[in-house]
Amino acid sequence: MDRKWNQFTERIPLAYRLEQDLQRQYQEIISNTAADEAIYFLPTGLDAADTIITHANSHMEERSIVSRVDGGAVPKEQVLGADFFDGIVEDQRAAVRTRRLADGIVAADELRRIGVTRGSDLKLPDGGLLQTELRAWIQAKAWALDLISQARDRHLSFDPLTIEMEAFGGDWSYCGASYPIQIGRAMGLDDPIERRFDLMNPSEGPVLLQSTALEQNIPMPHGIRLFIWEHTDSHGPRYVAQFWEGIRGIMDPTHHAVVDLPVSAAHVVNLWGLPESRALGIDEPTRLGPLRLSVGAGGHTPIHASILMTRDRVRLEDFRHALATAEIQSP
Repeated sequence: MDRKWNQFTERIPLAYRLEQDLQRQYQEIISNTAADEAIYFLPTGLDAADTIITHANSHMEERSIVSRVDGGAVPKEQVLGADFFDGIVEDQRAAVRTRRLADGIVAADELRRIGVTRGSDLKLPDGGLLQTELRAWIQAKAWALDLISQARDRHLSFDPLTIEMEAFGGDWSYCGASYPIQIGRAMGLDDPIERRFDLMNPSEGPVLLQSTALEQNIPMPHGIRLFIWEHTDSHGPRYVAQFWEGIRGIMDPTHHAVVDLPVSAAHVVNLWGLPESRALGIDEPTRLGPLRLSVGAGGHTPIHASILMTRDRVRLEDFRHALATAEIQSP
């Protein structure tokens, strides 16, 4: 494995061992799918992903669907229709209105010319959306429409108001967050695509890599989901939590969770477990009032999920109660 990915000590050994276990779990899940279950792949081109796809094709046949629009191999309009990018323009306009962004819309003709993919270098006008956020939404919406189209062609039907969908792959804060959250929105689902921490690789930081999920997908207002972990390091066991959007597109507002916990009980840390206040030059012990946490929408967006970590001797039931009763705010 390329050592350039070892951004922190033990990243490769920890993440690689976990990935091997996850690959075995994916094989087992596919081998035990029910007759009314299907799977949709967003291929990476890596050997491990190709092995999983081959396994699914063998066991699930028509119920194993592979994206036709991934990576720009096929022009999106050829699969999704001539008005696909016109719809993206309308989504941008809605985002500018709802989120009070500076005006800056990439026109449909410009999107067609650039041929937006996950790897393209899209140059946006001043204002508007970050190029990574717009690019991710285009990809997520293309996947959603492609899934619906291919399911229809294979005579696989589902009800967006009752269907249960689950995402697995990687990683937790980036592709495994941005895309499921946005695909659910683009598909018009009633319930979020469920993200299970135990089926994803949180390889982006030691805090999550050294944590075990205690409770997942706790429902909160506005489709938001709460996750709670136990984290163990040289300081001993502590609890960690994040709030994540369940269904959200670029046109939807952002959210914050206001948690009533004293500074002596918990603080916000980064992916390395260091207090965010240290980087900001804030004297954290002087903080008064509740904590205002960002509800994450995925690493391709500017809306990253705050990581809340307890200090010593905080009981899990007290931590959970404070989190579950948090006030959800939007601008």
